[in-house]
Amino acid sequence: MGNHFVKSAVEVLANGFNIHPLQENALLFKYMEELCCKENTLYLLDDLEAVAEAIREYDAYLLIDLISLYDCKAAQQLDVLVLED
Repeated sequence: MGNHFVKSAVEVLANGFNIHPLQENALLFKYMEELCCKENTLYLLDDLEAVAEAIREYDAYLLIDLISLYDCKAAQQLDVLVLED
C-alpha cells in the first residue's frame, strides 16, 4: 500500500474527528474499522512507520487511541514510533 494512501487516510480521519464530536462520527468509526481490519485490502496498519509519520504530520495523536480500539498491539507500536522522532 502506498504512502500516499496512508497519508490520505490519516488526513481524512484526523480532519473528521477534529470537526465533529466523537459521538457524531459513526461513519468515521466505520471507516477506521475497515482500515484496521487485517482481511481488508485497504489495511492501514501494514506500514506502521508511514502511519506514525502521517500522525505526526497531521497532528493526529488521537488516532492512536482510536486505533487501540481495533488493534491494541499496533497502537502500542505507534506510540513508540511517534515518540521516537
